[in-house]
Amino acid sequence: MRITRGTGIFCVVVGALIFLLWGILLATGTVTDLTERPTAYAFHLTAEALTGVLLIGSGLAIFKAYRYAGRLFYFAGGMLLIAALGMLVFYIRDGFPPFIGLGGVVVALTVLVLRRNYVAVADLAYLSFGTVLYMEINVLGNLLQTGDIASAWYVAIAMAVTVPVTLLAFQRPL
Repeated sequence: MRITRGTGIFCVVVGALIFLLWGILLATGTVTDLTERPTAYAFHLTAEALTGVLLIGSGLAIFKAYRYAGRLFYFAGGMLLIAALGMLVFYIRDGFPPFIGLGGVVVALTVLVLRRNYVAVADLAYLSFGTVLYMEINVLGNLLQTGDIASAWYVAIAMAVTVPVTLLAFQRPL
């Protein structure tokens, strides 16, 4: 089954909205602890930007019907799913209703789009690769921020395995 054009539109729109959201948050000073946690935010913003770029890229690949479009969509979708769930948990903890609502909508739409395009178990592997890489980037930033260098090494080693395995899975589809 070919991934739908609507999925491509979803990817491009959500990818662009990630950049818009972070632009607004940073421009309005909503991110109040940025100066106290610069390393953690540098890694988090890297994960967010990578998610946005890969979503836009997967949307464009879907429009052009590239063979790897589904793999890229599920990889970027895994990144988006964990980012949206993290956003939802963060804003529930902080009790900020507008972003709780936004997070809930993004999680629901992401799950719906992922499920609607699901074809085979391999899709879940690509989803997992994206989720794991997003988490590794964020955890590594937080560990470096707190000075837990020993644990940071373990996460860096895990990333050194995750990235090549993911690239191999893209080259030789599961």
